[in-house]
Amino acid sequence: MNIDIDAFQNLILIAVAIGGVLIAWWGLSTWKKQLHGVHEFELARRILLSVYKIEDGVKNVRSPFLDSRESGDSDGDNWETSAYMNRWEPVEEAFRELRVDLLEADVLWGREVLSEQKTLLRKHLNTLRFAIENKLTDISHNGQLAFTDEDFKILYSRSNDEYAEGLAKIVNRFDGIIGPKLSRYSKR
Repeated sequence: MNIDIDAFQNLILIAVAIGGVLIAWWGLSTWKKQLHGVHEFELARRILLSVYKIEDGVKNVRSPFLDSRESGDSDGDNWETSAYMNRWEPVEEAFRELRVDLLEADVLWGREVLSEQKTLLRKHLNTLRFAIENKLTDISHNGQLAFTDEDFKILYSRSNDEYAEGLAKIVNRFDGIIGPKLSRYSKR
């Protein structure tokens, strides 16, 4: 049997080239899956972080003790307005971040996944914002107008109050949807 060494070497080179291409394809495929998983993990992490920032900011806004030093303008007549605006800004900033991340989540996971929670959270935050506005209107009109008993219950935190429980339910819903996405990728 006469084996041509050049032909045998060519066959080995072809087999090595094909093997290299297959290994490279497999590596790129694995890398692509990993990159997608990392991206989804980061998105889920950012969403929950924003929700937790909102929850923390709302607790600060609802603190019944308001100090003129929080306004940055303790000598002004409208220091309460400035103080509440300063308290509200971190909530607003976190909600802006959340809205952007939820748009991305709509693209990746489908619009129906988090839209209800976003709507519930926005409505819940708006009730607090309106209570603040009513309080500030009341202050500017010497207690003659807008601030109701319902506004008082919303604005001022008490242990286990209805507003806090409602926010906790919304946060828990986000946890229930996003939490599994985090744990799924953190096990890798």
